[in-house]
Amino acid sequence: MWPKKLMGLVGLCTLAIASPATMANAASLGAPPSPVSTSSSSSSTGSANTATTTTTTADVITCYPNVQDPHESHHVPETVNVVATVNCYHSDGLPAAVTYMDMTIQLLYGEYPNGEVVAQNNCSNEGSSYLSCNAATSTCVPGYYYPWVYITIEFPPGYTPQWGYTQGSTGRAEPFIDCVT
Repeated sequence: MWPKKLMGLVGLCTLAIASPATMANAASLGAPPSPVSTSSSSSSTGSANTATTTTTTADVITCYPNVQDPHESHHVPETVNVVATVNCYHSDGLPAAVTYMDMTIQLLYGEYPNGEVVAQNNCSNEGSSYLSCNAATSTCVPGYYYPWVYITIEFPPGYTPQWGYTQGSTGRAEPFIDCVT
């Protein structure tokens, strides 16, 4: 059991460029967070002499979450850290800024899936295609740790659906963290 006196929270949030997503939800406990996507379409009609052409373009924005395995921090000695990121892209592969992104990341201690939350952090940004968030313990206790993330994305106007959600974990508590570094 995690000693109650060690449950102090430390968190660091870095922001870069934003990310969009659509409705997706992890169906089972421990599933990695699913990518979320949304789409928009527009059409235009033009005439050249007497010929008329119509073109339709559709854009899909897909956001990909990535949850890393917990590890002993390389920056803050005697702590355990976990990082999660979200990257959003247009269907042509270019980064896609979204209206708003929010991520809550939790670090749990104990055997999966019955661990206890020992660190938590919330990060958000606006108008970016990228979000990174971490959670870290205030001290290292030998044992098994695993992450859990909740992600909400608001897509730009004109995209359907307007909001996307996903949650998940790496689905395992490994490797054993021995707190020797």
